[in-house]
Amino acid sequence: MNKLFLLTLCVFCGPALAGTIGYDALKSHAFGTIRSVDICDGPYIGEGLGEHRIIRAHIYGSDMIFIDNVLMKGTGLEAVKGFSFAELNDDHAEYSIKRVKCESKGKFLEIKGLVNGSGHDEGKDKTKFEFRIFLNPEDGTYEFKKL
Repeated sequence: MNKLFLLTLCVFCGPALAGTIGYDALKSHAFGTIRSVDICDGPYIGEGLGEHRIIRAHIYGSDMIFIDNVLMKGTGLEAVKGFSFAELNDDHAEYSIKRVKCESKGKFLEIKGLVNGSGHDEGKDKTKFEFRIFLNPEDGTYEFKKL
């Protein structure tokens, strides 16, 4: 087989691993399973009647978290914007994420949780840290802190 054929074939293989998983993975990824959906405490930040939801999913062997901006439209809810966090949603990290909470704080959402190990080294990896994210749901900027 020539190299051009293999390269062309690889274009149709799908996304490469070892990267950040974006919000669109929730809509389209066959391996993703949503583990929980919770409404963030506090008022909706933005125009219209809506809510913010925090979604914990398991994709590529790793727990990941996402935020939805959801508005009341017509006869139901519609997700109008979504957010992913590169520091946590890495398909190679194999994180286990626990105790995730979300709360409106002025014009920001505060997201807290605990990373309790990863799947690397057959359970010998002792990765453990608490995190806090301040997300501006209007423009998508955020600050991530390990505590």
